[in-house]
Amino acid sequence: MSRRTFGLALGAAAVGGPLHALSSGEPAQARPAVTRPDELCDLGAVDLAARIRRKDVSARDVMAAHLARIERVNPKVNAIVTLVAGRAMADAARADE
Repeated sequence: MSRRTFGLALGAAAVGGPLHALSSGEPAQARPAVTRPDELCDLGAVDLAARIRRKDVSARDVMAAHLARIERVNPKVNAIVTLVAGRAMADAARADE
């Protein structure tokens, strides 16, 4: 996959994901619960924020899921040059507190 193709796919997912959730007409509480940590990476920012506020998941859970995906995918796409995972987890812990 070229960088251009990846960028186009990422942009389409960023736009399509939240719009799909909004256009579904489903109330937020009717959406299925996340069953796998990796599924957190597929949720939109608004949905993630709502779940964190409701304490369905913690900021640490969200950060751990994203760091795991980065570790798995970044060697193939080389999108992240510098990753400061320790600081990210510390920030997530402070957000939870």
